[in-house]
Amino acid sequence: LLEYRSDIHQWGKEDYWATPLEFLIAGGGDCEDYTVAKYFTLIELGVPDDKLMITYVKHLGLNVAHMVLSYYPTPESTPLILDNYNKEILPADKRNDLQPI
Repeated sequence: LLEYRSDIHQWGKEDYWATPLEFLIAGGGDCEDYTVAKYFTLIELGVPDDKLMITYVKHLGLNVAHMVLSYYPTPESTPLILDNYNKEILPADKRNDLQPI
């Protein structure tokens, strides 16, 4: 089970972008670590990289900077949001708690 952990708690640094392997071995990490791991996992599963975008957002409910993975089924479509805070995959227009930066 992977758990959310801040960089300062997990790595002893204010900001650290773990590799997917570091994230898995450590058993957790912050939103960037989740997002990068999801990105590379989906690439390995055959999802084209032009359908994925690492997206910097503000989580309005928590009032914090946050990162999610956006999946675009087609270039014109509203992306689906893969988020470690909200495990339900929803279209971006249904995520009123997130504001793109």
